[in-house]
Amino acid sequence: GGPDNHAHEVILASGETLPADVVLISVGVRPDTYLAVEGGIAFRRGITVNSRMETNIPGVYACGDAAEGNRWYGLWTPAVRQGAVAGRNAAGGDESFRNEDYPAMLSAFGTTVFSMGDTGSGSVSGHYRILERVATDRRVIRRLFLREGFLAGAVSIGDTSNMQRMTQAVRDRIPEELARGLVD
Repeated sequence: GGPDNHAHEVILASGETLPADVVLISVGVRPDTYLAVEGGIAFRRGITVNSRMETNIPGVYACGDAAEGNRWYGLWTPAVRQGAVAGRNAAGGDESFRNEDYPAMLSAFGTTVFSMGDTGSGSVSGHYRILERVATDRRVIRRLFLREGFLAGAVSIGDTSNMQRMTQAVRDRIPEELARGLVD
C-alpha cells in the first residue's frame, strides 16, 4: 500500500510490478463438510454427487457450492439448476444435471463483468486470437477469444447487454467471421 493506505501497484511473483488503482482479491468458496463427514457422506473438494445430485447414501442429495460431481462450479446459475434436479429427484423424479459451461457475472464497484468459456487462462494450451473493443468513453471492454478459427470464450466489462447472445455463441463455437459482430 501507499502512504495513504491504498493500493497503487501489484507485485507479481516474477517481480514484475503492475500499476493499479483498485486491487480485488478473491479467495474462492470452501464448503463446510462437517455434516457430510459426520454422516458418512463421501466428499473431495465438495460433497460427491452423481448426475442426479445424489450422494453415496441413497436418498440424500446435495447441490450448489457444497456439491461436486464431474465438475465443481461455484456459480449461481448451475447451483440453481442443481437444486432443481436434486429437489425433483428427492420428490421421486428421475432427472440428471448436465455439465456445461456457465457464464460468470459480477456486479461490483459500479460496473459489471461477464465471462464465459475458454478465456485463455485454463489448462487448454494453444494459440488464441483475440478480438477486442475498448470504449473508454463508456468504460466498456469487450474481448473475444478464438481458437482454431472458432469462438472459445468471451469477456465483457462495463456492458453485459449482449450476455445471452455471447453465451450462446460460445456454446455454439461460432466461426470468427460471425464472432466479429459480437465485439462491436
